[in-house]
Order: sequence, then structure tokens, then C-alpha cells
Amino acid sequence: MPCVTRHKPRLTSAIIRAANNSECQYVMSSLKKIQSMMVEQFDLKLEDLSPEAQLEGLGLDSLSVIEFMFNLEDELKIKLSDERVELKTIQDVANIVDKLIAEQHITPS
Repeated sequence: MPCVTRHKPRLTSAIIRAANNSECQYVMSSLKKIQSMMVEQFDLKLEDLSPEAQLEGLGLDSLSVIEFMFNLEDELKIKLSDERVELKTIQDVANIVDKLIAEQHITPS
């Protein structure tokens, strides 16, 4: 049975083809990892980090967000695109990270 990827705006999981092309592998959303890293890096409370939470409302300026994205890149072993994207919420960050994981066929740790 072939792998199928369905894109829904608020869902951040993806199905990707495994290396042997005969199995499908389910990649979970990076949201929990992002929330955990934000708690550590910015000393925020987990209960304040809903997917809809505005980054600016959490006290994160653009430089903080860029630094965080580089930390995510290192932690998750992904390569960020040079394309500029607007990140307003935690869900926006998760969507971008999940997209990169799926495109780069990476299994998050």
C-alpha cells in the first residue's frame, strides 16, 4: 500500500516513505519538543505554551526567535531553509519544523 500524505492546516504530523520504500513511517508533531525547549531556553511555563500562543506575547523578539530556530536546527538535525517565513505562534514554528522533518526524511529524537 503506498504512503499517503494529507495536508491539513492545523495538523502537524506527516506520513513519510521509509528508506526501504516498502514501509510507511509516522512522524509525530514536533510541538512537544518545541514546547520543552522553550521552557528550558526562555524559562517559560509549559501551561503558557499552547499551540496558539503568540511568540511576541511570550516576550520573544525576532532575535530570540531566530536564535531558537537555530537551536531547533541543531537539536533536531534539520536544515533550515533560507526562505523567510513569518512565525507568529508556537504552532507556526511546529508546522515549519514538521515540514522540514518530512522533506528531509528525518526521524526526530
